[in-house]
Amino acid sequence: FEQGLRLDHVVVASGSSGTHGGLLAGLLGYRFDVPLTGIGVSRDPDDQVPLVQREAQAVLDLLGVSLTVAREMVTCVGGYWQPKYSVPNARMVEAVQLLARTEGILLDPVYTGKAMAGLVGLAREGHFGDGDRVLFLHTGGFPALHAFEQDVLGHTELAP
Repeated sequence: FEQGLRLDHVVVASGSSGTHGGLLAGLLGYRFDVPLTGIGVSRDPDDQVPLVQREAQAVLDLLGVSLTVAREMVTCVGGYWQPKYSVPNARMVEAVQLLARTEGILLDPVYTGKAMAGLVGLAREGHFGDGDRVLFLHTGGFPALHAFEQDVLGHTELAP
């Protein structure tokens, strides 16, 4: 940001809430006005938002930053993690294959694959404008691809 990076949106996987909450605290603490969207990988927004809010507040408090994280400052999107945590679904497989094929980027099936499925879904729904600069925060997890090889290659029947 100090080097002039301009972003319109940041998208990240939101699981235990540490990455999402810490990133939100950083954006708020540095007063970077960039919308942050967490794609839930294990629970729906009603359950995820309070966890992220609490995590972000704990980080700000620990750092001595005098800000209060209001519930409306936390954006979580659900609907991409089902049928349950760490169980593959067809949208995740599509997202993993899409990025591997078009960008040479490998995503894991548990976190980044489902988060990218959410980003793709949001884009298809028109959530982002033409020309918007969207940063997807890839948090790793590549070794998990091997555990789900048959699913990711499309050799198994999966829920949508």
